Amino acid sequence: LLRDRDALAEQVNALEVTRSALRTEVSALRNEMAGLVRTSVSTELALEESRLEGEELTARLAETALEYKLTKEELAYLRAQYADEVEAFSKERELLVATHKAELDILRERHSDLESKYNRLVRPARSTVGRVVVEVRFWKEGDVRRYSLRPASGSEISVSESELHQQLTAMKARHGEKLYTKVIPDDNSLTHGEAWRFTNKILNRYDYYYQN
Repeated sequence: LLRDRDALAEQVNALEVTRSALRTEVSALRNEMAGLVRTSVSTELALEESRLEGEELTARLAETALEYKLTKEELAYLRAQYADEVEAFSKERELLVATHKAELDILRERHSDLESKYNRLVRPARSTVGRVVVEVRFWKEGDVRRYSLRPASGSEISVSESELHQQLTAMKARHGEKLYTKVIPDDNSLTHGEAWRFTNKILNRYDYYYQN
């Protein structure tokens, strides 16, 4: 009986040791479980935070992309508007330049005309005094043009148009500012326009009075 009691006591002690070990193990498991739960919660919180940060970053990227798109569109609009303004300014400037040039040409023409009239008023009248007079005649026989020259103290000679200009050029070189060209167009065979153009051409090329 004593042996049985001792054996039972040993079994009880062994059970106590086992129960204590189990308690310790259960406590350790609980602590580990609590740690795992905390870790899981922290991980979930971290994941949620990362997800929120990712969503925020995505939203920022989308906003930035929209702003960039708007900026590009605004820049393209400004460039187009600037190009239109530059083109409009260039056209306006060209128009102003053309207008001013036309006005300047008119003023120059008026000034030249006034200067010519003034010079004719203040300068001596055209005169044969002290000049070498050459007569130039022009007429037509049908459609054929005829010309003649009569130098000072000389006889009248018929010449072609090229000979007429050759001799007048030689006389101008020889007599210079003393050459007086007396142009006599035939009013019966020439039109008024033909007579005027020929007279004006000869005077402007050779006559002393029209060289200054």
